[in-house]
Amino acid sequence: MDSQLNFYKIVPGIVETGKETEVVISALDPRYYFSDDKQYSVKIQPMTRNERGMIGLEKHRCENTYVKDGKLCFKWFFDNEEEYTVRVYFAEPREFIVQLSVYAVDSDLYNLRPLKGDLHIHSCRLIGPHTGSNETPAFTAADYRAAGYDFMILTDHECYAGSVEMQEAYKDVKLGINLMNGEEIHAPDNFLHFNNLGGKYSVNSLFHADKDKYYQEVQQIIDTEEIEYEDKFLYASCLWIARKTQESGGLAMLNHSHWISNVYSMPDKLTKLLLKNKVFDVYEISGAANRHQNNMKAAFYYTLMKEGIELPPVVSVSDSHGTVSGAFKNKYTIVFADKNDREGILEAIRANRVAAVETFGNGEYNVLGDYRYVSYARFLIEWYFPLFPAVTAEEGKLMHQYILGCEEAKAKLDKRANNTENLYKELFGKN
Repeated sequence: MDSQLNFYKIVPGIVETGKETEVVISALDPRYYFSDDKQYSVKIQPMTRNERGMIGLEKHRCENTYVKDGKLCFKWFFDNEEEYTVRVYFAEPREFIVQLSVYAVDSDLYNLRPLKGDLHIHSCRLIGPHTGSNETPAFTAADYRAAGYDFMILTDHECYAGSVEMQEAYKDVKLGINLMNGEEIHAPDNFLHFNNLGGKYSVNSLFHADKDKYYQEVQQIIDTEEIEYEDKFLYASCLWIARKTQESGGLAMLNHSHWISNVYSMPDKLTKLLLKNKVFDVYEISGAANRHQNNMKAAFYYTLMKEGIELPPVVSVSDSHGTVSGAFKNKYTIVFADKNDREGILEAIRANRVAAVETFGNGEYNVLGDYRYVSYARFLIEWYFPLFPAVTAEEGKLMHQYILGCEEAKAKLDKRANNTENLYKELFGKN
């Protein structure tokens, strides 16, 4: 978060390229209000086009500023998709006041919602022996909203029912967060786990209901398809999981590729084959327990890219096993979607309109993905998403109250459901 957000607001903060836009800067402290009897100058510099020593910066100066109701206003034509620093000065004598930023995007991206979400989350709902968390699905959802998340996919171990329970808990109330179905799939005799993101039914339930059919279908894959991997059952089981997830309408996510349990949990050769053969829709590039593991995930991915292999989109996930500690906030994915609903989120991921974010607890963070989305995402992390908890923290508290039976919480949640949508419209100049 840029520290200037504590003192100033600039709207719109995200603008459309190719249009003249009126920008308004307001002070959040009366000491810094702009005055009618003073003159101001604004210098606007594009982030990617340093012209110092070539053309000079005079053309970046906007002297036609005016003050209205204590706010500084100016108009500017943003010609290219990138970040622009906005430096404000007193005109005479020239004295620096503040530096803010605006991001200009082309119309296709301007018309998409930047949404912060987590695609790999656990609650206390379990079927198998694996560790979950202490929090119920509804409790987990409330904590995610309080932290400023726009969407979440609950992916309990071997259990789709947790995500259904989460949705059922809030079915009679309006929420600002999109709660999506999911599960982590633990197929019989397959030590690897994969995620079903947004599927309309459970893949785990297929082998829970009829394990013999699962074995028969895996064997059919072995008998009828060419498999390059030595452990043909393991590879065929991974194929079965991915295909059944896709049949359910979900995205199949490759998890834990370099998670260390004495050695890497998934052999590199198998990871390469699954990616090379386009078995999975999404690659979990950041989601392991430490930087070593995530470093190796990324290195492996970019090595395969260098080899010319067409690879799936990358996402960052918390693999959260509890929300009370707050560690779940360290990894997340920003999705650029038409709408914050199931279809919008899944379509955006399929189209690779994503940025994978990993934070390090000292204000530093790393973002992976295509350059266009990474550049935009870094601006949003500094100037856009930090504004959300002020809106969503109260919603999270009300969600907790609602599931505890507080009668007043429903009306308050219904009233607040569009708060982040309204903030989005303000910051994009769409009011």
